[in-house]
Amino acid sequence: MSNVGANASDVGLIVQGTLIFLSAVVAVIGYLVQAKLARSAAAHDIQTARAERHKDARLQSLQNQLSNLIGPVQSLIQTGHNMVFTTAARNAKLGTMQYYMSVMGGKEGMSKHMKGEKIGLRTWLMPDQVEEIAQTPKCKVGKEFRMMMECALEECFSPAAEILKRNMNDLPVPSREDFIAMFPVYKNEAQLRKKPIVEFIAWTYEMNKIVSREWSQGEFSRVHGSIDFPIILNKYLIMMLDKVKEEITMLTSSEFSFNLISTSEEYTKIKKMVTQQLEENSPKQGSTSPAKGEPKSEKKNGKKYIAGAAAGAMGTAVLASVVSER
Repeated sequence: MSNVGANASDVGLIVQGTLIFLSAVVAVIGYLVQAKLARSAAAHDIQTARAERHKDARLQSLQNQLSNLIGPVQSLIQTGHNMVFTTAARNAKLGTMQYYMSVMGGKEGMSKHMKGEKIGLRTWLMPDQVEEIAQTPKCKVGKEFRMMMECALEECFSPAAEILKRNMNDLPVPSREDFIAMFPVYKNEAQLRKKPIVEFIAWTYEMNKIVSREWSQGEFSRVHGSIDFPIILNKYLIMMLDKVKEEITMLTSSEFSFNLISTSEEYTKIKKMVTQQLEENSPKQGSTSPAKGEPKSEKKNGKKYIAGAAAGAMGTAVLASVVSER
């Protein structure tokens, strides 16, 4: 009997030892699993923190581009263009859109600008205005144009040129393929995406020299230089602005959002508006004579104005140079 009790005691000790061993193994495995999970969690936390830091850095960079680079430059160039344009248009005694279409080269010139096949503007003045200034330098249109050009250069174009000159490589330019699709006129240019920018800088410096070396000395025969003003630059900058704003909205999960209207949406909206104006002002079917009491000349001029407004409005929508709001 004593042997049986001893054997049972030994079995119990063996079972107890086995259980203790298994508990130790489970504890070790649990510790290893816990350690692995902890390392994974720590790695995830580090990765998340790194992603947040990169996101914050990107947001800061985008905000800097928006507030100190693209935003100010686009505003300065659009304001300067509008200052000179409206002065020239007012002296031409034409409707703004009609004048815009004329100075852009009529329907053919406007079509090329809209397709990105032509981007330069030699002068905001009409040929007869240029001739009048050449013949009578101190005429009203000459004085007003020179005054406004000097204001635009000093307050808008020159500051914009300096910002672009220092920060040209920080601009969020599109891919080469997208740029060529937008502005095919530049497809053979070595500088390509920088070309409108360097043209604007060169134009600004040349006009400043004309003002300082000629106008200040009483020599007013020239109202423009040899370099065309890259009028398409404003549209180019607006597209960059939209790109930056869209990325900020995406990175902040729409916490920071902007009321963006794409160029195509602007074009469609204004085209619809102008088409409606054309329909409302077109003579009814079967009617070929002006309304009673309405002079024929006024009827004719009205049609011309509507046609000019149509092309001008659509051109303005695409070029975003006069009426764009960003």
